[in-house]
Amino acid sequence: MVCLPIFWHDQYILHLLIIVFIYSIVALGVRLIMLTGQWTFGQAAFLAIGSYSSVLLVRKMGLSFWAAMPLAGLVAAALAILLGYPILRLKGIYFSMLTLCLGEVARATALELKSVTGGASGIIDIAPPPTISFGPWALVQFGPAAKLPFYYLALILLCFAIVVMERLNKSKIGRAFKAVKQSDSLAESLGINIARHKVIAFSIGSFFAGISGAFLPTYLGTLYPDHFNVWQSIYPVVHVIVGGMDYLLGPPVGTLFVVSLFELTRAKPEFQQLTYAFVLIFVILLLPAGIMSLSRLGSSWWSRIAPIESKEGER
Repeated sequence: MVCLPIFWHDQYILHLLIIVFIYSIVALGVRLIMLTGQWTFGQAAFLAIGSYSSVLLVRKMGLSFWAAMPLAGLVAAALAILLGYPILRLKGIYFSMLTLCLGEVARATALELKSVTGGASGIIDIAPPPTISFGPWALVQFGPAAKLPFYYLALILLCFAIVVMERLNKSKIGRAFKAVKQSDSLAESLGINIARHKVIAFSIGSFFAGISGAFLPTYLGTLYPDHFNVWQSIYPVVHVIVGGMDYLLGPPVGTLFVVSLFELTRAKPEFQQLTYAFVLIFVILLLPAGIMSLSRLGSSWWSRIAPIESKEGER
């Protein structure tokens, strides 16, 4: 992916990959929350919080984008902690319905706070990130027509998210997440604080949604409440299911597949949602572990033929 822009200069492809990278980060956060057994449909709320926090920190407080982006993620994580303790007591469909409402509440709030968010008119002419320079030399210069710097910035953010998730998977906290998902009562009997671990997963997932939200307006140059409709909460869950929740790279693979499918059907918008539904049903029925489970099928096929080849070699 680092070398791809060197050989492929198509701006349209770079734009699609930037979108894939950013929404892969959101999907990775959703996967982390789902590892605790909670299905969240409220990431649009934290995308909105990250977007508006970043833009307002830059415009109202004069902060640099490089400081505003992590702060926007922290704002989203802090709000997730405040909301997490009361709402994470709910389970199953009740938690999912409540998180879905969070996204709509965030969008409605952005529409009503016209003095802050601009309401339905939104915020336009959002400046790109400042130039990265070394002394008198400008090393990386962002701009509306320059997609290459945004491509590498999105790729760096995705790599950072993957590294964090990978370390969490192998940590004691990650094992506790999986224990909570398997059985709340059994995990509690082992001394695991269920509420605390669910809040940790919820806040980390929201932090990465906030980071992604901070990136989007500076890349698109505009910010509207309609950017955070209910589909922005549903798509990340679809990406996780299609790619495979049991695999760390499942969310990025699912995002790439679904976004590519969305673009292929762009000429027929009336079939886009139908295509989503068909793909989701197909994956659930035939690939319940996601697209990444095909790698397991390949390894099992190899394990069946490898002993045969070794025996023939011995003969």
